[in-house]
Amino acid sequence: MNKKITIIIPTYNEKDNIERLINEIININPELHIIVVDDNSPDGTSKIVEQISAQNKNIHLIKREKKRGLGTAHIAGFLYSEKDLKAEYLITMDSDFSHNPTTIPEIIKALNENDVVIGSRYTEGGKVVDSPFIRRLISKTANFLTTYLLRLKVKDATSGFRGYRIEALKKIDYDNIFSDGYSFLVEIVYKLSILNDIKIKEIPIRFIDRKEGKSKISRKEIFKAIKTIFTLFFMKMFYEDNAIELLDKKFTNLNIISYIKLRFHISRYKKVASMLKKGNILDLGCGRPTEFMKDQSFLIFFKNENSIGIDLKNIEKPRYKFIQTEIQPIPLENEKFDNIIMMELIEHIKDPETILIEIKRILKNDGIVVITTPDNNILWNLIWKVWTKTFGKMWKDQHISNFNKKGWENIISKHLKINKIKRNWFFDLIFQCSKK
Repeated sequence: MNKKITIIIPTYNEKDNIERLINEIININPELHIIVVDDNSPDGTSKIVEQISAQNKNIHLIKREKKRGLGTAHIAGFLYSEKDLKAEYLITMDSDFSHNPTTIPEIIKALNENDVVIGSRYTEGGKVVDSPFIRRLISKTANFLTTYLLRLKVKDATSGFRGYRIEALKKIDYDNIFSDGYSFLVEIVYKLSILNDIKIKEIPIRFIDRKEGKSKISRKEIFKAIKTIFTLFFMKMFYEDNAIELLDKKFTNLNIISYIKLRFHISRYKKVASMLKKGNILDLGCGRPTEFMKDQSFLIFFKNENSIGIDLKNIEKPRYKFIQTEIQPIPLENEKFDNIIMMELIEHIKDPETILIEIKRILKNDGIVVITTPDNNILWNLIWKVWTKTFGKMWKDQHISNFNKKGWENIISKHLKINKIKRNWFFDLIFQCSKK
């Protein structure tokens, strides 16, 4: 065999199956490396694997201290295959003989021309045998939701009988995988599918329900799977906007409130971006707009290398040039910038006219200024009260200068010419300005 290939088998209480499965895989191809990831099975599964591995150097055991879920077991196997065994292909399968080992050569053959190969129950030629009705219903429902909501061109997104090229898996950040159970299977195939250069193929399999042991799919796992599908559905919208890049690396488990906040900021970013001209950009107050978004998020969204961000708070590892300083006065030379943006900052300044004078000073004669700020009208105050009572304090209590549309027009027009006024979600004002 030219390529090094590993077979990853997660186990928990599989003493009745594991030895026979390992022997059947060895009989198919003795050069395959088998990695058993055992979550400290109380039935002694790991002891059986240890005995086998003592006689065969191609059998490997990863013994974990407690039950941690199918997803993390897969990742442990992925990393061991890549770093310890230097494998090129890997295959994942269940330990209960629902996945027939004789299909392994077909998966390997398909991996020669594809990045991911899925042993599919629901593609043409696939079949499910002896599976209880309720289990088939759950599986069919999960695959329908996955296909419909995520627009996956995969008919069996929950199959655990798969082959992967290691080079394809390297493109996935395991730190951003939030599923730890069976829903991991949906998440990993979705995140691979959205990469442009990944080829995924399904081959038909005959899935036979387990004969020995008990199914590990609990009611909790079912609900976690549904949650994963809808979380990925929200993330799909972010990918379409390239907005996923704006999320902090630690923020992976999205919820509806976070989703609303992000959509609000992305909507504003699009409008602000449409008002700018070619040239350099100064972003006044470039820190993170909300707790789960990255610092300098607008500059990351706009992708202009000739950008500078200024903020009172320090930013670790800024992507664009950054100055930590007070903005009164702005420590930059006169007529330096083609574009200056100030989003949701002017309302935090006691005397807004002072910052407008500074902006005018450092703006080029033909430059553009974009200022965004809340319209302190009836709608805004209603939203603030409802949100505060429902979800907790909002940032409005930090606003020092509160004006409605007319009030902001009067202040800004004293120093800059207002060219356009747009709204973001009805209560947020966006002023495009230039020098008078």
